[in-house]
Amino acid sequence: MKNPVKIFFITLCVWFTTSVSHAQTVRVTDHKGTPKDVDNSKWQLSGSNIYLKVSGNVGIGTNDPGAQLHTTGSLRFSGLGTNTSNTNLMTTDGSGNVSTRSLSNILNGNAITSLNGLTNSVQSFSIGTTGTNIGISSTGSTHTFNIPTASASNRGALSSADWTTFNNKEAAIIAGTNAQYFRGDKTWQTLNTTAVAEGSNLYFTNARSRSAISLTTTGTSGAASYNATTGVLNIPNYADGGITSVNGLTSLTQSFATGTSGSDIGISSTGSTHTFNIPTASASNRGALSSADWTTFNNKISAVNATTSSAVTATGTSVNINNTAAHWNANQLSGKNIATTDPTEGQVLTWDATLNTWKPAAFGVFPVVTVTSTSYTLSANDHGKILDFTSNSAITITVPNTLSTGFQVSITQAGTGQISFSGSGGMAVNNRWGGTTTSGRWAKAGLEVRATNSSVLSGDVQ
Repeated sequence: MKNPVKIFFITLCVWFTTSVSHAQTVRVTDHKGTPKDVDNSKWQLSGSNIYLKVSGNVGIGTNDPGAQLHTTGSLRFSGLGTNTSNTNLMTTDGSGNVSTRSLSNILNGNAITSLNGLTNSVQSFSIGTTGTNIGISSTGSTHTFNIPTASASNRGALSSADWTTFNNKEAAIIAGTNAQYFRGDKTWQTLNTTAVAEGSNLYFTNARSRSAISLTTTGTSGAASYNATTGVLNIPNYADGGITSVNGLTSLTQSFATGTSGSDIGISSTGSTHTFNIPTASASNRGALSSADWTTFNNKISAVNATTSSAVTATGTSVNINNTAAHWNANQLSGKNIATTDPTEGQVLTWDATLNTWKPAAFGVFPVVTVTSTSYTLSANDHGKILDFTSNSAITITVPNTLSTGFQVSITQAGTGQISFSGSGGMAVNNRWGGTTTSGRWAKAGLEVRATNSSVLSGDVQ
């Protein structure tokens, strides 16, 4: 008989190959020809998938796997797709364990991730001349180093033309002394009369000055003399022919001064000074007009011409205005503009705070103002108006304590945003039922200030 062990394994292999689709057992025949069910390893077939039925690790090339899949040989993945958005890489530790790690984490501290704000993987440098100073412009993936040509307004690179111009200029001149001059041969020399010839312009000397002066007098009352040797000019003290007194003063040296004393223009001569007093003109003084008065007088009304005899009459320097005649048209009231719109029957003049203008309006008709904000503080300008709040978000209306007694306003919830009323600065908002919020869209509420820090809220509120 052949080796029964060999027959058994051959039969087991053939049966396993032909029966791998069976779920849990393999039917084999032992050496006596008896069929038996044997456990099909530890694998389970499920449709087109196969999996390990027990928990544990799978080893390829090792009988002691240290991970769910442990191979000691090469590893190949074929038919993998591509992805341009994934940022994680597959890495291994010293034992070969596989895990993922982000690219930015790998590069952190090991590679440049940003260069002057640019993060492109491929970047480049270029040279430009834009601007008035040296600068760097980083856009896209290019860093442009702008170095303008140096000029009176630019700080930058020196052009070859300017270099030639500057190189051909004179070298720096070393300073000399106050007693020297810079000669034509570009050297410092002592400045004296030996170095500079007189020519037709002679130097000053005492002898030359004295001999150049002469004096000629006329008349019979004596002559003046000049001593060219000593330089002394002698002039006699003539007794006749000159002023001996000015306004009573006989001093040889006299002076003028100005003052403002008195109520009229006058001259006061005392000692050797003549003071001309010119007081400032006023209701009691005759004198000079001050600059302040000049401005006041200049700003007064010029001549008034009577264009309508029955409305304005002029008699001499007086102008009479007849304000009882129907000749007056007003375009302002209390300093505020009046609209040019013609009024109609039954209208009255009302104040429009939005236009800052008086205008005609129907008596007893409240103006409607649309409000889109969600926060609003009432003011005196809202008196007598209908405020339509159109927001679909919650709205808060603040009632300040600055509103006067008698203030009234009508509030409409024109949107879906409910309106809440809140007093400030001590102002109390009172309601019979304690309501402070409108009930819903198109709810109407009225607010009236009854006294200091006291108001009443009425209408469709809760």
